[in-house]
Amino acid sequence: MFKKWCNRRILMVGTSLFLRGIAQCGHRTSVRLKLGRGHVITVELTTMTTSLPGGSSAKILVVEDQMIIAMFLTDLLDDLGFSVLGLACNGAEASRLAEQEQPDVAMVDISLAAERDGVEIARDLVDRFGTKIIFMSGHDGVAEWPEVMALSPVAVLNKPCLPAQIEAALHQAVSTAVSV
Repeated sequence: MFKKWCNRRILMVGTSLFLRGIAQCGHRTSVRLKLGRGHVITVELTTMTTSLPGGSSAKILVVEDQMIIAMFLTDLLDDLGFSVLGLACNGAEASRLAEQEQPDVAMVDISLAAERDGVEIARDLVDRFGTKIIFMSGHDGVAEWPEVMALSPVAVLNKPCLPAQIEAALHQAVSTAVSV
C-alpha cells in the first residue's frame, strides 16, 4: 500500500511540475480525473508561426555579452523554431553578422560591456536593415528612455525574463516584420 501511494505521489508531483512548465511557456493544460481509471492529462500546444511570407524562417540576431544568457536565448529560440543567425557580444560582431545575413529581428542587451551600447547597435540595425528590435535590460525604466523610444522597439524585456515573455515578443516582432 505504501509503495503505490509513494509512486502516485511522485507521479503527481512530477506531473504538476511538468504542467506548470508547459503553462509558463504559454500553452494550455488540463487534468481530468476519472475515478478508478487513472488520470487523463491533456496538453494543448499552440502553434504559432515563426516564418515569413514564402515560408522562410525568421532570422534572429542575439546581441548579448553575458555568455550564459546568450546561450539560454540561443537554445530557447532554437526550441521555438526560430533561425538563430548568430550571437554577437559587441557592435563589431553584430554589424558583421547583420551584413552577412540581414536579420529580421534582433534581441539586444542595452548594457553591453563594449565600445558601443545596445541602443547604438540597435539604431544601426534599424537604419541599415529595417530590423525589428527587442531590447533586454537588467535596469528598470529603460522603456521610457528617449533614445529607446525613438527606435520603436517591439518590446523591452526586463531581465530576468520568462520564456513566455520572450516567445510573445518574438511572435509580435515576426508578425510586424511580415506586415511591413
